[in-house]
Amino acid sequence: MPSRFRVMFILTLTILVLPGIASADILFRGWGIRAGIGDDPDQGIVGAHWDLGTLTTNLRFQPNFEMGFGDNHTIAAVTLPLHYVFPVDGSFKPYAGGGAVIAYVDRDRGKSETEVAAALTFGVDIILKSNNKLFVELDVQSGDVNKVKLMFGWSWMRR
Repeated sequence: MPSRFRVMFILTLTILVLPGIASADILFRGWGIRAGIGDDPDQGIVGAHWDLGTLTTNLRFQPNFEMGFGDNHTIAAVTLPLHYVFPVDGSFKPYAGGGAVIAYVDRDRGKSETEVAAALTFGVDIILKSNNKLFVELDVQSGDVNKVKLMFGWSWMRR
């Protein structure tokens, strides 16, 4: 039953987002690296992300790819999140959002599977003078992927 719920959640989210994508300002705005730790399973995580622009004011699309290692699991995941960046002045830009996670989970005991999960994201971008940015992010996810992740990263942004 939880699997059906996740599939319906992803389909509903896709149907709601597609009209916005058609009129969005989607373009490559930057990329970055990310690393952190995950819990359940306990892992070290490394990856990359791409800032592909905004769907509407303050709503950005920033997919990422991550690899997690440890606790008898290897997880390769693609996350498709939408982040609402709160309109605040200054170099600290908080954001929150969510999206879909598609992960290949390989357990050391020979069992592997593809997992579809939902994710909630809370973070803050720290804008640097060079227009690049650092970030700190907390992710909460469903399914057999990391239940909680604390991620840190750097982004290079086009001028």
